Amino acid sequence: MSRCAWGGCLLLNSLAWAEEAPEPGVAREYKLQLDTQVDLERLAARLQTVLPAHGATVNGHFKVRKHRDVVFFDSPASCVLRRAGWILRARGDAGRKRELTLKLRGDAGLPEDAALRSTRDVAFKQEEDVSPPATVVPSYSWSRQSRHAILSLQDARALFPVLQAVDLGPAQALQPVAGLAIREQTYVLLRLSFAGQDYPLEASVWQRPDAQPLLVELSFRFDNSWAGRQEALRIFAVLQTQAGVLPAAQSKTEALYQVDGNFCRR
Repeated sequence: MSRCAWGGCLLLNSLAWAEEAPEPGVAREYKLQLDTQVDLERLAARLQTVLPAHGATVNGHFKVRKHRDVVFFDSPASCVLRRAGWILRARGDAGRKRELTLKLRGDAGLPEDAALRSTRDVAFKQEEDVSPPATVVPSYSWSRQSRHAILSLQDARALFPVLQAVDLGPAQALQPVAGLAIREQTYVLLRLSFAGQDYPLEASVWQRPDAQPLLVELSFRFDNSWAGRQEALRIFAVLQTQAGVLPAAQSKTEALYQVDGNFCRR
């Protein structure tokens, strides 16, 4: 079978000519949404055959990786963070030290003062998110470990100094988006080998408190060297043809905000 049989060659060739050289240190994360009824172990077994048929090198086997609680915060009704393009997330158990992350997708609203990007306690990271068919959006994130409760916009500004340079209006109370604490379970389906490195192909399952699946995301991260970029795009194109992959390019966070249509009243 031709490696162009799945129809991605024209798209990939145009990208090869149009894209600039990767920026050093900026990784890419390729993301797909799956139907919540997909059998992940069967999908992993199928990809062990499908991906090598298109020239990809794979290894490893299906395994459970980790689970953790995830909460997103915003102001009820006004959703001031979402409106400004920001995402505020906590991963871990409440009352214990959690990983707190502030994220901005896209360049709009990014403060110019580079000194605000990192502090002794806050790590800054720049990446690119790739969604179907091959849409690239820059993302910027600030992460830290903290036991501090997030109850207001003032708390968020204290934890992440970069927000002090963003006009979000007066301090407001923050609550879990849609009133949910998500249970996140991560699986490794297999490992992709290209450009001299191995990268796990992971599935992240978000569950409601009653254990009902809310959404499933398939993703892999790549350090974005020029040598492997086209191969990563080919793998991404093949993954999009698999049964159970949803065509809509919607992020997990966007899907969460839509769970409760009354949380953000416009």
